[in-house]
Amino acid sequence: MKTLNLNKLSLLIGLFLVSAFFTTSANAMCIKVGDVITTVSGETPVKDSRAPTTATDQCGDTPDTYRIVFYKLAICTADTKTNDLSSCQYIINSAAGKTIDIEYPASQVLDIPEFSIDPGTYPYMVAVIGSRLGIKHAWETSSNTGGAGDGEGKFCWTSNTGTTAYTNEAFTSSAHGVTTIDDYDVSGIAMATCGAESASAPVFTYEIINILTEELCSRGFGANGDTQNFGAVPGGNGSATIALLDTANAFATECANSHKILWTTLLTTPHVVTEDSTFELKMRTQGAVSMDFSGGNDNEFIKTGADPIQLNLYVN
Repeated sequence: MKTLNLNKLSLLIGLFLVSAFFTTSANAMCIKVGDVITTVSGETPVKDSRAPTTATDQCGDTPDTYRIVFYKLAICTADTKTNDLSSCQYIINSAAGKTIDIEYPASQVLDIPEFSIDPGTYPYMVAVIGSRLGIKHAWETSSNTGGAGDGEGKFCWTSNTGTTAYTNEAFTSSAHGVTTIDDYDVSGIAMATCGAESASAPVFTYEIINILTEELCSRGFGANGDTQNFGAVPGGNGSATIALLDTANAFATECANSHKILWTTLLTTPHVVTEDSTFELKMRTQGAVSMDFSGGNDNEFIKTGADPIQLNLYVN
């Protein structure tokens, strides 16, 4: 057996699409002129690549910095969607979690302990990541945009270090604390500030992926951590099954105890490991932030929704 090191973290285009699992417009990029997001006056202020002639209240962008916590990354000989990881060989296996900040476009050495993988054929890949995802971002819009407080302008930046929920609900998470309601119509809270110029540096703002199959926590979880199954995704090496786990790594039973995302990939082409194999983990953050405007106010920006990144592991 040879000790094999994962030695590079790369951000490339056209990898396994994950963000589309969590939001219907995650793959619909904002229309831009240069670096400026095109906005129009009205309750639906942005346009996206999916329907460039129709205004909407949401579009995708590439965040300045994306923060993710890895607990496990492994390749396996048996299916892990039942949360049985006994057949797996680990690249990352951290009880505390490994926080990674990704800045596009960049490659970096991933600072993890040495690991070893037994030679063999591995039809599955599994990742366990934190369900609280971070975004640090600043952007410009073509027309004035409102944000936190009374601020308004064409320059916006993430300014609230709080945590929102994917469902925009307020609840207490046993792992992540109290969430902030970010529905501008209800609470007047926005997670970004806008002005005539960038007045301060952006900060990390966070979003919890707190449910998968329903729109609201009150509607309850599906079976086995609210599991969702997906078919083959164009551009990827396989099909995915995703579930939510609690702090003890068991299947989560409700929004309040969801802590991690269990992401199993049935590989179209299994990974074949030899004693001379090398590993490369490639991540894509393009389109990994959902730029969310209020549907009930004129050009009011609410939050940067943190969609899961696109991920693929290459074994050479």
